[in-house]
Amino acid sequence: DAHAARAWRGAAASVLMRFMFLPAPHELSVLKSFEHDVNLGSERMVALFDADDAAEQMRRCGLFYMKGSSRMFLPADLAEDDMTTRLALLVQNRFGLGLSYEDYAPRGLDLMSLHLGGEDHASAPITARPTHDGYYVARIPLSEQGQAVALQLGAALEWVEIRAVTRSRVASLKGTHEDEAARPCRSVRYDGLHEHAPGIYECQSSEALMMIVIEPSDDEKPGAEMIEIVLRPLKHRKLEPQSDAPPLDAPQRAALDTLGQPTARALPKNPNAQAAA
Repeated sequence: DAHAARAWRGAAASVLMRFMFLPAPHELSVLKSFEHDVNLGSERMVALFDADDAAEQMRRCGLFYMKGSSRMFLPADLAEDDMTTRLALLVQNRFGLGLSYEDYAPRGLDLMSLHLGGEDHASAPITARPTHDGYYVARIPLSEQGQAVALQLGAALEWVEIRAVTRSRVASLKGTHEDEAARPCRSVRYDGLHEHAPGIYECQSSEALMMIVIEPSDDEKPGAEMIEIVLRPLKHRKLEPQSDAPPLDAPQRAALDTLGQPTARALPKNPNAQAAA
């Protein structure tokens, strides 16, 4: 029966696709100890999936981390994640969408970075991009002569969780066929940030910042490097409203007192502005 054969082929393809992109927990329990033999003249073995590492990489890069992973069963990395993330991966693999980091999360968090050298310093605005589970990543490029970089957090945030501060090559954003773990930064200093719990900081003023001292690199591979700061905003700082109205003079205060109105707001000198108010 041609129709029956076509139905069986469709059913088999559907079951296989469901297993590849939406594996069930009992299925993964069978495969969790499996490893991939890389060969290529080496004895390297790579796990088929690693949910713990995937969670950290999702906070750092979002789904783009898969471009640089050598694991073979990447959808299983997200088996414990929500359905929206898993379906996003399915759609991306089905249609091959050429998405960029800005397409993935157009809305970012505007911050100010500082670059400190031996004799001078400079500042530059950067945009921290959303990654996953409420986290953002701020990337600060490193210069050859720079001695330290800093990120001003207090101007935008009152409370923040800092998950990781790492150093990696800029080329890693494009993805490679080998796992290159980002190196944790050891010389991190906090100015105006009070740690209430591990990783949870209160920005005590709008000038609060964190500074990373740049240590000599032992990376044998040439290429530009960057500092990546994975953070999660917990409370945004409210900007103080600024009024363009001129200060009250003596006649204006007297007029307000006569009318019995509060003196917290200046009387506009422009009649049109007064009518609009």
